[in-house]
Amino acid sequence: MLLSSIAENNLKLIEKGDKIITEELFYRYVKWLIFNIVGTLIARYSTIKIPLGKLSENSWWKRIFILQYDQQTGIYYFQITGSTFYGGRRFLHYQKLIIMYSLVFFYGNAYQKYFNDWKSDILHAIICYTMIILYGCLESVKGMNISLTPKDWPKFTLQFEAWLLFVLIATISLFVHHVNLAIAQDILGEYIFSIMTVIICYLYSYFYIVKLEPEPIWHIHHWFIGLFLSFCWRFDDFYSKLAFSFYYGVFLEGSSDSMGPIIYNDDDR
Repeated sequence: MLLSSIAENNLKLIEKGDKIITEELFYRYVKWLIFNIVGTLIARYSTIKIPLGKLSENSWWKRIFILQYDQQTGIYYFQITGSTFYGGRRFLHYQKLIIMYSLVFFYGNAYQKYFNDWKSDILHAIICYTMIILYGCLESVKGMNISLTPKDWPKFTLQFEAWLLFVLIATISLFVHHVNLAIAQDILGEYIFSIMTVIICYLYSYFYIVKLEPEPIWHIHHWFIGLFLSFCWRFDDFYSKLAFSFYYGVFLEGSSDSMGPIIYNDDDR
C-alpha cells in the first residue's frame, strides 16, 4: 500500500471510528524494532578473527585480502566484521536510528510485508543479518575500501568498478520489475510519487546542510543508499521482499557505525 492509499485507508478508519494503530500493528512494530536492534548490535559488535596460519608471500589470501598479522606468532588472520569504514569511531545515534526504523516500517511499507508470517520473517532476518556481515567483509578485500566521494573517483580499481556495475545493473533490473508491478496494480503514479518524496526530502536536507558548511564535500553514505532503495522495494512480491532484505541489510550495517551527515568536512571522515 502506497502513501496515498495509506492516507485514504486511515480516513476510512477515522470515519468508522476504528483505531488506526491497532494492537496487532503495535506488536508488529515492537517486533520490527527488536529485529532492527539485533541487526544493529550484530553490525556494531560482531568481529571474528579466523586464523590462517603462516602464509607465504605468494599466498592468494594475501593477494586478495587485507589480513591481520600477529608479529609474535607470525600467524595471519582474516577478520570478519559487520563494521566498515569508520572502525567504530563514532557512537551510535539511537534517536536517529529509531526514527529511521519507524520511517521504513510505516512509510516504507514494511508494516504490511513483515512480521505476519514467521517463515517469511525468518528468511528476511537471515538475509539481512548475512548482508551485514558480507558487506562488512568488503573492507578486507583489496581495492574495495574506496569512497564514492568525487575526489576518490581517481582511486577506483577494476574490482571496485566491476562491483559498482553489478550493483547498478541489479538495481535497474529491480526498478524495471517494480515499475511493471506498479503498472499491473494501476498505481504507477503513486509509486513514482512515493520515491520522489524521498528524493525531494534528501535534496532539501542536502542544500540546507551545504549552507552550514564552509567547505562542503559531497558524499552519499552506503547506509543512505541502502535506506533509500529499501523505500523503493515496497510490494508484497517475492523479488521485492528479497531486494528489500538485501538493501536493508546494507542500511543496518552502515547505520550501526555512523549516522553521520551526508555533507561533511575532511576532519569528520
